[in-house]
Amino acid sequence: MEALKNCDYIYPGIVFINFVKQYRNAGNETAKFMGTETQTAFFDMVDDAGLWEEIDGMLFLKSSRWWNEEGEIIDLIKEILYENHPNETDEIISAGVGYLSMNQVYAMLEIIADASEQVGPQNIDSQAIYEAAQSYSLVIDGVRRMSFGPDKRDAVDAYAMYETRASQRDIFRISDEWYPTVRNVLDN
Repeated sequence: MEALKNCDYIYPGIVFINFVKQYRNAGNETAKFMGTETQTAFFDMVDDAGLWEEIDGMLFLKSSRWWNEEGEIIDLIKEILYENHPNETDEIISAGVGYLSMNQVYAMLEIIADASEQVGPQNIDSQAIYEAAQSYSLVIDGVRRMSFGPDKRDAVDAYAMYETRASQRDIFRISDEWYPTVRNVLDN
């Protein structure tokens, strides 16, 4: 904790609860924490540990919309959630990202459907799915958010920035912008 006391920004790791406690208890109050959507899966632990004030202002880089927003996929996710778990929606939402993984599932199912259309359902194999993925592009809310290519093996094309508001025990978009993923290609 001593070595990190003068940092402006800290990425505390995925399961960040104990680190945040130790860091703040050591008197380090100024550093801003940063995370990704992976850390949002632990918001129920933030609740249990009473750490919202300690992570107030924490920044999150996310490739999908959050529960408190509207949009094509998030609206579909909410519809499915409310339809299938009407008595557990608050609990599921407060747990974080479990249902939000449907963003990636949606893309995978579309690629499989494309492969099926190209080669026929009886001929789907890993090669057919790979070839369908090469031309796949997912545009959500007018922004290309996922795609693949011969040299592009990760899907995410754009991210949004969120910030924790301890007073509301949630994260909120900082701006409406989707920031494109920048990839550096190294020559061998």
